[in-house]
Amino acid sequence: MNEVICAIEGRRSIRSYRTDPVPEEKLEAVVKAGLMAPSAMNQQSWHFVVISGKGAERYRTYCIEKLGRDPYYGAPAMILVFGKKDAIAPVCDGSLAIGNLLLAAKALGLGSCWIHCVNDLFKEENAAAEWGVPAGYRPVGSVALGFPAGEAPAAKPRKEGTVTRITE
Repeated sequence: MNEVICAIEGRRSIRSYRTDPVPEEKLEAVVKAGLMAPSAMNQQSWHFVVISGKGAERYRTYCIEKLGRDPYYGAPAMILVFGKKDAIAPVCDGSLAIGNLLLAAKALGLGSCWIHCVNDLFKEENAAAEWGVPAGYRPVGSVALGFPAGEAPAAKPRKEGTVTRITE
């Protein structure tokens, strides 16, 4: 079967990670895949904050202070995705980028999970500035990245009635 289809069908949300760091070349490949996502009018309206190493511990501490928990399941790397507020479709653009990040992680043997809490962490204007986010961006979502600590969960059945076909 096609490699892309295999990655799509095999991707799962991973919620338990080994402590091994994500090798820089894999992290860069995942980021590049995110940057290659389609966007409305090719505005590429996203901004990524890639966090690993000691930065991951600092960000984890920040999350615990703000949320009372580590929403990243101990992942050794995270990618936060923001969208430019005045773009045509910043949430759609950022969401497509996150989809690419997740699929690239799977293709490279990494586990990943879409984490939505950046919306709670950074809802105040310019709250993400200390993490390198320029003014004028809003949170879209984030990705936990790392090597899975165990087997990926089985896929849940797809919901019935979610496709309509018109052939005439």
